Parts: sequence; C-alpha cells; structure tokens
Amino acid sequence: MANKRIIRKAPQPVLDSITSKIIEFGSDADLHRQTGIPQPTITRLRHQGINNPSIDLLLDLAKGLDKSLDELVGLTSSVSTDTAVTQ
Repeated sequence: MANKRIIRKAPQPVLDSITSKIIEFGSDADLHRQTGIPQPTITRLRHQGINNPSIDLLLDLAKGLDKSLDELVGLTSSVSTDTAVTQ
C-alpha cells in the first residue's frame, strides 16, 4: 500500500487571524521586503490559498510582523509594552 500524505486544513479562525494581520500590515510587496517571504506566497496567504502553512512560514511571518506566533494565529492578543505609567 502506498504512503499517502494526509493534508489537513488549519482551523478557519487561525487562517482568519493570519489574514487579518497581513491586511493590517499593508501591501504584500512591503511585507515581502520585511520578511523575505516571496510576494506570491504572501498573496496566497492573504487570500487563504494556503490551507496549511508550514511552521517555518508562520515563524518568518510572525517575525516580520513583530508578533509572537501565538499573536499571529490568534491565541493571544497584542499587548503594548509602550504604555506609560502615570502617577
């Protein structure tokens, strides 16, 4: 029996979170320059044409967007570290 690779789709909320972070960043060309990820790959991510992005792709994207992996996939929200403490 031949080995068959089962490809699973990432949960829709995860794909939606990735897409929203890409949209918030701006243009695919700018994100390509920031991350080194090929622009066609970014465009496919934006339009959810990649159903199961690799961990390497997600890590590169998170680094380029200055997000944690958890923030990128929607497990946690961004917390500003620039909050001033007033007395």
